[in-house]
Amino acid sequence: MIKSAATGAVLALIAAAAQAPALAQDNQQQGQQQGQQQGQQQRHDYLGTLQAMNGSSLSGMVAFKTTDEGRLIASLGASDVSPGMHMAHIHGFTGENPGDATCPTDDADANDDGLIDLIETEAVAGKTLVPLTGDPASLTIKGAKGYPRADEDGSVLYLETADIQTLEQALQKAHGTPLALDKRVVFIHGLPDGVDVPDSAQSLPDVPARLTLPIACAEIEVKPIEE
Repeated sequence: MIKSAATGAVLALIAAAAQAPALAQDNQQQGQQQGQQQGQQQRHDYLGTLQAMNGSSLSGMVAFKTTDEGRLIASLGASDVSPGMHMAHIHGFTGENPGDATCPTDDADANDDGLIDLIETEAVAGKTLVPLTGDPASLTIKGAKGYPRADEDGSVLYLETADIQTLEQALQKAHGTPLALDKRVVFIHGLPDGVDVPDSAQSLPDVPARLTLPIACAEIEVKPIEE
């Protein structure tokens, strides 16, 4: 069950960001110019409930909101997370009309080592697409700054914005696919130091499996706009 504190924090962050000019838009003039050149962006809200994986007790949610000014507000709130930085990404399939990504079930543990590693998620969840960092549109995965960080109480609150057009262009160039949030999932990664990680656990090149093993997954769904 989602803890109310994490849920409320995410929704509060979205509401605050949508009303804050410094986060929700570059400035009014830029928004007007974009509207004249490209037409007004259609707004959507997207939500996903984080489901714990690989022995984690994490609970929380992710949310994405598009604004009239062409910005994407990304937020994540979770509790019962091991203190420290945790990589988090939007994952999915590529192509102009990508298939629906889903969170893996226990059957995804192909090598029967008791853990569902990053590589084992790819069959149902696709590849890493967008990092939840300080600069999501850069698509920088390794070494990026601004990943979510859990405090000593195990709470995570992440909030960042990105220009949707820039993000779409980056995804097309790198992966040949649109953002298509309703076809994506979000993973939070990173097991605590005390958890044994078998040698069979696979990861990205030169990145320890402990850092990339998923501890939660959320399937993103479109939600009605609340005016």
